[in-house]
Amino acid sequence: MSEARSQAVVDYPLPPQALRFMGEDDAKFQSIGDLCIRMLRQAMPLAAITGILDIGCGYGRLAHALLRDGGFSGAYYGVDILPRQIAWCQQALSPCGPYRFSHLDVHNARYNPSGHQRVQDLDFSAAPKVDVVTFYSVFTHLYEEDIRSYL
Repeated sequence: MSEARSQAVVDYPLPPQALRFMGEDDAKFQSIGDLCIRMLRQAMPLAAITGILDIGCGYGRLAHALLRDGGFSGAYYGVDILPRQIAWCQQALSPCGPYRFSHLDVHNARYNPSGHQRVQDLDFSAAPKVDVVTFYSVFTHLYEEDIRSYL
């Protein structure tokens, strides 16, 4: 059974094309976000989730989908190694709800070659309490050692 929307439909800001590295249009951005929501719902009802840590949140696909869906009222914490995308999410999506975004200056040869931090040294102890940790389309961009460190 699907959850009922708890808020009126609102047009939330969409990320600029210049920040989208998948070349997706608005409809594709939203449909992939909706798929992420359906996958979350397979694990538990959105209303039962008090907090989400979205590792590799990029330009806010999951956050945007959660806002549009309206069934999630918990705290959202998105992190990514892409500073421009995080800056946009902070400016455009944080004001829409209890949503926080942080840049991780983690070295990644492809996406953040000048990063100063190692995955092995990440510490999420200051993150809000979460029930769910997501890694949508993250592990495909990492080496096995880094995947193990994140887990």
